[in-house]
Amino acid sequence: MMQRFSFFKVYILALFSLCVIDDVDAQIKSTIFYSNNWEITQEENASYYRECSFDTIASNFTGTFNDYTVTHIHIGKGSYRNNSKSGMFQYSYDDGQLYCEGNFVNGNPDSIWNWYYQDGRLMQSICFSDGDFEITGYFDPAGNNCIRAKKFEWLMDVQIDKDSYNTKIIGTYKNNKKQGKWKIVNGKSLVAYDLYKQGIYQESYARSLSLEGRKAVANNLLIPYRTFATEQFYYTGNVSQDEYPWLKNLPEWGTIDGVGIMGDSIIFTEQISPRYLGGITRLRRDIATNIRYPIAEMINNMGGSVLVELIIDENGLIESKNVLKSPGNNFTREALRVIDILDDFKPAIHKGNPIKSRIVIPVSFYNLGIIN
Repeated sequence: MMQRFSFFKVYILALFSLCVIDDVDAQIKSTIFYSNNWEITQEENASYYRECSFDTIASNFTGTFNDYTVTHIHIGKGSYRNNSKSGMFQYSYDDGQLYCEGNFVNGNPDSIWNWYYQDGRLMQSICFSDGDFEITGYFDPAGNNCIRAKKFEWLMDVQIDKDSYNTKIIGTYKNNKKQGKWKIVNGKSLVAYDLYKQGIYQESYARSLSLEGRKAVANNLLIPYRTFATEQFYYTGNVSQDEYPWLKNLPEWGTIDGVGIMGDSIIFTEQISPRYLGGITRLRRDIATNIRYPIAEMINNMGGSVLVELIIDENGLIESKNVLKSPGNNFTREALRVIDILDDFKPAIHKGNPIKSRIVIPVSFYNLGIIN
């Protein structure tokens, strides 16, 4: 009986140990570099960086993180718990002066958040609760609290996605209550609005998307854009899993069929082929999305493929281009234009050293009878 008990005790301890090891292995300390728009990038192209722990199983941040400029000025901190933003978050201007701060509960902004001018004076206070928000303080540059006025217009600059700039939220308070349209505008264009009557929400409208019963001016829109950009793991075109192997959404450098070149000789063996970010699938997509069909050939339903021979040098740059086959001069010019805007390659490798290589890329033009 004692032997059986000892066996189960050892088995349970071993199983527990494996679970602990797996949990530790899933969390790694990392530094992530970001562009000026909070897209993941390579260190040499970065404006900011984040020191953090990352859960490779949940593919999310875990524990405390700190953000810095590349000149090592501390510009933000916060923490994640159970894959959600939790506790106090602070955001600073690039000079380190505090910009805003507040708490998250279960991933959502909660209670009082404060924003500050760059000289440290309070700009505004917003109270978040139950999926709504109220302005509790709104100070002009002279220090006057506008909320004490019988009627005032509230305005806030926001960024709602990685491509939107010059976006504002504008709303009116009358007798301390939201009134009329609380609008999201981009430049002079109306994006969406929520309608209020004496502080009571009425309806919402969005120009080009379905709100499905949700308010247009959601609480999360008021929180600094970097919070959600970093959670979406947006990345610049030149970054890959080579730099961040644990970020599985990043593309890999895939091989492109080709042959190595040393001097006047072609190498067929003991060689790693040249590589393109995203491999042959992305190469084809980059060509297809950038191609402009020659108008005269489109009207006359002409098509075909241009075969372009490329020599990739030891640095992954296109050294030369040579058209092997083409259905016409306009197709040739367009094919060469598209080849010129492709991202750099990585060179072929022979016995551990980069070498030149030769690849042939087809650039296809097929009208398919779009214009008759």
